[in-house]
Amino acid sequence: IADEEQLLSIFVKKLFTNLQYSIITDKLIERTVGCFNDLTHGYQSVRKLVKLDPIQYFINNHTQDLFPFLHPTSTLNRPQNSNLTVSSWSSLRTTFYSAVGRMLVYEFRYDDDDDDDRIEAFMSPFTNHCTRLVQIFKEFPDFSSLNPGQFAAMIQFNPTSASLDEIQSLIIGIIRDLRGLCSSLLSKQAYNSFFNWLYPSYLPLFLKAAYVFYDRKDVYNPILKFFHELTSNRQERLVFDSTKPSAYLLFRETSNLLYIFQTKTLLHVNTTIPETDGNLFYKSKLKPIVTCLKILQTCLMGNYVNFGVFQLYSDPCFDNFLQVFISILTTVKKSHLFSYPKLTLAYFSLIETLAGVKIDYLANLSGPLFGYILETISEGFLSHEQAIQNACCVYLDTFLTYVFRSAKKHSASANLMANVQEYEGLFRQILVNLLNGIIYSECKNIYTVSKPLLGLILLNENNFFTEIKQQLLYGHTQAKQAILSTALDNLMAGIDRTLKESNKENFTQNITQFRSDIQES
Repeated sequence: IADEEQLLSIFVKKLFTNLQYSIITDKLIERTVGCFNDLTHGYQSVRKLVKLDPIQYFINNHTQDLFPFLHPTSTLNRPQNSNLTVSSWSSLRTTFYSAVGRMLVYEFRYDDDDDDDRIEAFMSPFTNHCTRLVQIFKEFPDFSSLNPGQFAAMIQFNPTSASLDEIQSLIIGIIRDLRGLCSSLLSKQAYNSFFNWLYPSYLPLFLKAAYVFYDRKDVYNPILKFFHELTSNRQERLVFDSTKPSAYLLFRETSNLLYIFQTKTLLHVNTTIPETDGNLFYKSKLKPIVTCLKILQTCLMGNYVNFGVFQLYSDPCFDNFLQVFISILTTVKKSHLFSYPKLTLAYFSLIETLAGVKIDYLANLSGPLFGYILETISEGFLSHEQAIQNACCVYLDTFLTYVFRSAKKHSASANLMANVQEYEGLFRQILVNLLNGIIYSECKNIYTVSKPLLGLILLNENNFFTEIKQQLLYGHTQAKQAILSTALDNLMAGIDRTLKESNKENFTQNITQFRSDIQES
C-alpha cells in the first residue's frame, strides 16, 4: 500500500462489496452503511473520498442492479430472522443517500452549466422510478374530486400494472432516498437544482400517494418526513429566484399534504386505532403528528414565504395550514402530549414559533382551544426541560404584549377579552407558580421568565398586593414574611404600567435583585 489514498480506496471497495453481495445479512448492511456515513462527515474526508475511482464509479452507477440493497423489494424480502424492523431497514437508505449527498455537494458545481449533464445522469435512477410511478398512478381516479362516500367505494381499486404492495415499496424506497439526498443539499444552488428536478414533475406524485395510502403508516410517515426535510430552511438554502414562485408552490404543496393528512389519515386513525395498543397508536397517530408539528414550524420560521399573499389572492392554503394545527389540538389529549417527549418538544417549539408569527390567530381562538393552549403552557412551566419553559415564556410574553397593545389602541376583539376574562384564574395561578419558582427553585432562566412575569403582574395588579401577596407569604416565619413582603413591594419600584422592552429590562433588574434579597435572607 503506497499511501493513505490507496488504503482508503481499498476500504471503500470493501464497503461497496458488502452492499453489493450481502443483502441477506442485515447486520452487515447496517454497519456498512453506518461506516460509509461516518466517512463522509468532514470536509477533508469528503475531499479525499471524491477523488477515488470507486466513488466516481458509484456516482455514475448507483442503481439497484449494482446495489441490491437499494431494490424496492429488498424490504419485503428481508430474512425471517432479521433483527431490524421494516422501518429501520428502509431508513438505512436515507442514511446512505445522506452520505452520498455530502459528496455530491463537493463534487458537482450546481451553479455551473458544465455539470448539468452529470447532475442529470446522477438523478436518472430516481427519474426512472418516479416516471414509472407517474404511469402507475394514471390508472387511479382523481381521488381529490371524490366525496367521502365515493372514495370509500374506491378502496378496493387495484391497478393492473403493479400490486398495491409493490407500489407501496416503490414509494417508500424513493421517498427515503430523496429525503436522505435532500438533507445534505445545504447550498442554495444544490437545493434549487434538486427542487427544479422535483417540481412540477414528481412532487404532486407523493401527494397522490399520501391520498391513496392514507391508512398505511409505512407510507405516510416517510412522506411526511420527506416534506419536513424539504421545507427546512437550514443554512438559508431556500432562496429562490425572485422571478419564480417556487417558494409559494412549495408551501402550497406542503399545505395540501397536511390537508390530506388532516382530512383522511387523522380521521382514519381516530376511528380505527385504539389507544390501548400503545405501539401501534404511537406509530399510526402520534408519530405522524410529531412530524406535522415540525413541518408547521419549519414553514412558519423558514422566512421564505409571505403568508399575507395567500389572503390577498383568496388562496385557502394558509388557512388550511393553520386548520391542521387546530385539528391536532382537538385530537391530542393533554395526557398524551406530556407522556411522549418528542411530541411535547415539537408542540412547544411550534407554539413558540406560532406566537411570533401569528399571535393574533392564537389569541382569538375559541374559548376551549385557547384554554387548552393556556393549560398546556401552565403545565409546561413545571417541566424540567428549559427549552419547554422558554417556549412557554415566549408565548405568554408575546400574548400579553398583544393584549395590552390591543387594549391601548381600542382594537381588542370581544373574543380576545372574553378569553382573558374567562381564564383569569389560570393566569393568576401561572403568576403564583412563576414567583414560587423564583423563590424556591434555582431558576436558571430568570431573564426569560421575567418577560411574561411583568405582564402577568399588570394583568393581576388589582390583586397582586393583596390576595396573591398573602398567598406567597403563607407558611413562612414572621421574619421571613417581613423580608419577602418588602422584596415584593420593591418588585414594581420604578416600573411603568406598560410592556415596552425598556420597561421589561428594568423589571428584569428588579427580579434579579428580588431573587438576591430572598436568597440572602
